[in-house]
Amino acid sequence: MAFPTLPSAPRLTLEDARRQRTRGEFWESSRGRLHVVVRGPEKSEHLPLLLLHGYSDNASTWRRLQRHLEGEFRTIAIDMPGHGLSDTPENTALTMGDLADLVREYMDAHEIPRAFVVASSLGGGTALGLGAKYAARVTGMLLLGSVGVPFLPPAAFAPLFLPRVEGIATLVASLPGLRRTLLARIAFPNGHPVSDQDVGGYFDPWTIEGRVHYFKRLGRKLDLGEPVPWLSQIQVPVTIVDCGRDHLVPSHVSKELVKRIPGAIRVELPTAGHLPQIDSTEEVGRLVRFALARSERETF
Repeated sequence: MAFPTLPSAPRLTLEDARRQRTRGEFWESSRGRLHVVVRGPEKSEHLPLLLLHGYSDNASTWRRLQRHLEGEFRTIAIDMPGHGLSDTPENTALTMGDLADLVREYMDAHEIPRAFVVASSLGGGTALGLGAKYAARVTGMLLLGSVGVPFLPPAAFAPLFLPRVEGIATLVASLPGLRRTLLARIAFPNGHPVSDQDVGGYFDPWTIEGRVHYFKRLGRKLDLGEPVPWLSQIQVPVTIVDCGRDHLVPSHVSKELVKRIPGAIRVELPTAGHLPQIDSTEEVGRLVRFALARSERETF
């Protein structure tokens, strides 16, 4: 089958993107050079907060929450391999277990003995892996629109598996009106305004050469028809947030996670979309404090 020639869209090398858009620092990991955005006081009465983004997202998804918590908490947002301004793995895609190992590696390298984890979407699977494999390093977690049990991915992901996907996705990511509409659908269903910074933060990294092909490899490797294997092994307090207007992860996922994770509780944000850290920042800030206090109070 012949496909039409697509209009050319601007693409950036990773080096150019880093020169233009770096907000944080870089760390040389066993999986390549990773971009990390750290905010807040070096010394705090609270443990550091590790912020883990989801599939095709990046550390900028935490920008509003980091600013909201900056005076009180040390927050650490990592661009996972193949996302944001981090190196892209060649010829492979990392599993959630691989990413959990990588987060533990970061904690070791930066002398962080324990931390509280806040995770979004696919980042929830990484957080659960971290909690199961390295329970002594995690005091608790707050999961926002998290994956973890089987569900049917929405049609929004289908274009990532089309031929010539990089040309299509890069073109979409470069069209201001379309990408604003898509982000509003994903993250702002409650009608909150979408800022240029929000749009650029999410979509600009898609225009980096090779980035969308990595999303395609990662999407094919993920098996959303199977539960995350370590749910019953979690031994830290887990607070699961169900987002009432989430168009990507259905509500039954949070309900099933609560059943399968020992001691987990579920709270609702009825008007929040899939990325509540963006559209419901103050509410998520309150939930961070609630879940952190719970982790300090409860033991398993």
